[in-house]
Order: sequence, then C-alpha cells, then structure tokens
Amino acid sequence: ATLAALWARKRPYLAVGWLWYLGTLVPVIGLVQVGGQEMADRYSYVPSIGLFIAVVFGLSDLPGRAARLLAPALAAVALSVCLLITHRQLLFWHDSEALYRHMIAVTQDNFAGYNNLGCVLFNQGKNEEAARCYGEALRCKPDYADAHCNLGIAYGALNRLPEARAELLAALRYGPKSSRTHYFLGNRLLADGDLPGAAEHYRRAAELRDDNAEAHYQLAVVCEAQGDIAAAIGEFREAIRLNPSWVEALNNLAWLLATHPDTRFRNGTEAVDLASRAVTLTQTNQAGSLDTLAGALAEAGRFAEAVSTAQNAARLAQSQTNAALAGEIQAHVDVLKQHKPLREQPTASAAAAINPPRPTL
Repeated sequence: ATLAALWARKRPYLAVGWLWYLGTLVPVIGLVQVGGQEMADRYSYVPSIGLFIAVVFGLSDLPGRAARLLAPALAAVALSVCLLITHRQLLFWHDSEALYRHMIAVTQDNFAGYNNLGCVLFNQGKNEEAARCYGEALRCKPDYADAHCNLGIAYGALNRLPEARAELLAALRYGPKSSRTHYFLGNRLLADGDLPGAAEHYRRAAELRDDNAEAHYQLAVVCEAQGDIAAAIGEFREAIRLNPSWVEALNNLAWLLATHPDTRFRNGTEAVDLASRAVTLTQTNQAGSLDTLAGALAEAGRFAEAVSTAQNAARLAQSQTNAALAGEIQAHVDVLKQHKPLREQPTASAAAAINPPRPTL
C-alpha cells in the first residue's frame, strides 16, 4: 500500500492493481455475504487480477534484456506450480464422494460437508452410512433443517419409521417454509394411512413452491382416496400443467375421466387426449397406458378402436411376461367387445410417492 501511494505518479499501475485487489476483496472476505459460508474465497481469482496487473506492468518497466529473461522464467515457474497444484487437487475432485471426504478431513465440524457426503452415499444406496453422516451434520449444527429432512428420508429407507417421522417434524420446526420437507412428511403420513394429515402437508408444499408438480399429484391421489373426485381431477390437471410429460399423471387422470361411475366426472374427449399423450411418451411400449387409451376411446364411443387398442395392450403385457396385467386387460377386451364402456369403482386406498426421495445438498 505504501509503495503504491509513493509511486502513484511514476508507476500508476501499482495503485490501480492494489486498489483493484482491495476493492474486489469486499465480496470475498465476508463483509458482503455470498452464500452460507463465512468467506467466499472461491472468488479470489477476481481480486488476483489486480495483483497480476501490478506484476505484468512492473515487468514491462524493467530494462529490455532483464524483462526478456525474467518474464519467461517467471511464467515457467508459475505454470509449473499451477500444474503441480492442479494435479494434486484433481485427486480430491475425482468425484463428489472424494471431494466431500476431503472437505471433512481438512476442516472441523463441517456440517455442510457431512450433509453433502450423506447425500452422495444415499444416492449410492448406502443408507446406513448416509444416516451416520447426517447425524454428524446435526451434531455440528443441531438446527440444520435440511440434514433433519435428509435423515428422515434415510430412516424411512431403513424402515426406521418412528425416527423418520420425528426427524421430518424436527426439520419443519427449524425450516417451516420448506416445501420439500412438507412433501416428504406428507409421504410419511400417507404411508402411515393418515390421509388428512398427508393432504394438509401436500397442500402446504404446493403453496410454498408453485412448481411442485409432485405435491399436486400426491394431493390428487389422496383426494381420490377420500372420495373428493372433483378436487382430485383439479390436482391431477395442475400436476400435468406443471409437468406435461409425466406419464403417471396423464395415465391416472385419463383413467379417472374415462371410467369413473359418476357421469359428472367423465370426459371422454379429454381422456383420449391425455391417454394418447401417455402412449406417445412411452413409445407404445407400456401395456397399462394402452389399456387406459382403450378405456378412453370407449368412453368417447369409439369402440372398434378401443377393442383393437385393448387387444394390443393384452398382447404387449403377455410378451412382457406380466400375466396378471394381461388377464386384467383381456377382461376389459371382453367388456369392450360388447360395446360397453369400462367402469371402475374408486378405491379407498392411496399410493405412496411415485418419485423416489432425493436428498438435498
């Protein structure tokens, strides 16, 4: 700083480089918070530009012969050091697991590192080890809502159900506005048979994140199980609006609109459109989607196409060695041949979550 001030007129690049360095340190050293860390040292390359300005222009001020000799030598040294450091760092950046294990090894009580390592291990199917990592994250930071949620998911996968529920409730205490936690707690309550409780948390999950198609889908499943068909149809439609290529949502809504015994809820035209989209997305290789399309065509009065489609579905199920489904579809074929639409009584049970749980880093 003293040299930059003394030589400001004669060597202005020193002042420029030093002031650049000081000014761009502001978002790096924590005066301005960037993320959850105390210091965002990953951005230190920006302040370093100021130092490079001072060094490069300083070299240009050297006598011609000295500059010609010194500049290549310094460049060679700098590149060699960078090569060695890069080679060493690549060992730690080999994959996410190696990176997070290194992060934990070189720091103390790194709750984010433990949580992230747990996520990697959970995605590898190492649920016990993942749960231990989440536990370490909570030892370091007991109010870490994401780690509580992740631990709840891991306990669910380990069939430690009371502990899973307790961790998800703890996650909500520390992070009450987490759409993800409300969603997974809804899944836990749904699996426990608590439909009203599940519906409450699915609704909250959808309110907190307006693109949460999974919450709308699960809420539709619960509403249908509770007999609120109008609400179920609305929630299925919202899930499809948010995720137009979701085959399960397309298929389930199409089946509901095609086969519900109450005429108020049937819509053959919409059912055909939805089921056709599902069949296209599955490349006509899913017997269940073809069966739904057959039911929709029948509701629309297109019985010849319905019979042909159902027969194709039955053959496909048989070729895929799914005898139970093939038999069910063949029964539908027999009904359709009589020019009768398919009708199915709504079930009193709800399905568990369609998507497997994913942890949060």
